[in-house]
Amino acid sequence: MDDAQLETWSLQQNKFMATVFNFDSAKAAIEAEMQQVAATLKAVIGEIMGGANNPVVDHVGVAMPIASDLTSAHPTSLLVFNVPTEYLELILKQRVWAHEKITLVAWPMSDDVPFPLMLFILGGFTTTDPEAVKTIVTNTWLSEPACWQIAAIISDDLGTDEGNLITVTETFVRSLRVIRLDLHFRGGTPFHQYQICAETPVFQPTTWFTLREYLFKLKYPSSLYGCGAAVDFYSCALCHSVAHPKGLCLFPTITNWKGPSWNSASITLEPRVNSSNRGGFGGRGRGSTRGRGRGL
Repeated sequence: MDDAQLETWSLQQNKFMATVFNFDSAKAAIEAEMQQVAATLKAVIGEIMGGANNPVVDHVGVAMPIASDLTSAHPTSLLVFNVPTEYLELILKQRVWAHEKITLVAWPMSDDVPFPLMLFILGGFTTTDPEAVKTIVTNTWLSEPACWQIAAIISDDLGTDEGNLITVTETFVRSLRVIRLDLHFRGGTPFHQYQICAETPVFQPTTWFTLREYLFKLKYPSSLYGCGAAVDFYSCALCHSVAHPKGLCLFPTITNWKGPSWNSASITLEPRVNSSNRGGFGGRGRGSTRGRGRGL
């Protein structure tokens, strides 16, 4: 996004970011398409607030994003601001809203948004046991020189007290969680990949990215189950999550879900996201840091 616009957005009050489901950057680059989405979004927010009977609806604003340059993908999130506190809290608590006219996810735009829990996705193992993968990842992170490199990266935020760094690093490794993705090759042959999640003990977005990129580039060898390596993120065409492909999306199973379904002819098939750089979390961030947000 345009840096000047991000700065302006950060100054607005009672705001949240709205990401519209099944709305890709190609459509977002067309001004008329984005204007229609903005108008529909404001109308739906108005309905949540009680419609025309609530006079404060007219004061709610919806801002369309501006791309930082002509060569980059056009951002697809919009800013909604001047929302009365009671409705802002309701919208953010519900988070996902499915309406006949539009389906969206609401993201808080503040300094206390946690970093994503999911760091990357591992492939290449022959085992189907997440606990076995967890052991492999744990052993890799605690081995030398990986353990010392993790501590060195964390020290950028927490200082250089060796005792504290060791404790924080061990706590980080213990927070590791592994989630199996049950996938299939063409023809139906099953295979498995694994979401690698952990609570990162850092505060600055640049430090978080440095740590994630270091762990992403590591190899995860095992004498029994092959050598694991990080793979590109997915881009779910239904919910825009990078954590799973469309076929594993659970949103269509939600009662009264009005968004796109697994078989929707109108869904846009997005390419998989290159997760080896900072662009891997585009569209999930906030503010000038462009990457902080909820990853799952």
